[in-house]
Amino acid sequence: DTINVIITSDHGMASCSAEKLIILDECIGRNNYTLIDKSPVAAVLPRQNKRDVYNLLKKCHRHMKAYLKEEIPDRFHYRHNKRIQPIILVADEGWTIVQNESLTKLGDHGYDNALPSMHPFLAAHGPAFHRGYKQNTINNVDIYPMMCHILGLTPQPHNGTFSNIKCLLTDQWCINLPEAIGIVIGAFMILTAFTCIIIMSKNRVVPPRPFARLQLQSDDDDPLIG
Repeated sequence: DTINVIITSDHGMASCSAEKLIILDECIGRNNYTLIDKSPVAAVLPRQNKRDVYNLLKKCHRHMKAYLKEEIPDRFHYRHNKRIQPIILVADEGWTIVQNESLTKLGDHGYDNALPSMHPFLAAHGPAFHRGYKQNTINNVDIYPMMCHILGLTPQPHNGTFSNIKCLLTDQWCINLPEAIGIVIGAFMILTAFTCIIIMSKNRVVPPRPFARLQLQSDDDDPLIG
């Protein structure tokens, strides 16, 4: 229990099929574009009018999305580099973008990173980690600041978020979402009960006392009984 071990991978995998091909030659002539990168994310350099090429590719296949560079979703972090081509094609999970060739592989990666099949696994053991703790998901880029923290190093600029992995570490105070929800609900129930008790105590009706009118008051000049 003196060494920290982290085991992970760089990506997941999805099964491919020869029955799930997106054939670009059926949608647009090759003289209109140059295919820079291939499936499942294909980069297209138009030779003709960019908008015309985009419009043809956009309606090419229902299992492929076409994006102009400036319209690539922010969550892909794949828009601002000068090497990104004017048009990007993204295949749905398990589908393969080809020009007209046959499928030569049974699996692939690089699909939408929101897909569970694209998520790698992570296992960690050692004194820095909570034993038996399970977390649904983290980003691969979060591993770097975690490793720097464990080693006592100052991280260089990066895209990771240390707070995403704090719950894994024994030296970090962390509260996960279910626990936070439970605490909030419990506090709300206690506050509600306390408020109800106060309201009920203020609104309680005092029962009338028999012969209350016969009691002498300090300012009575003429007592009712002598």
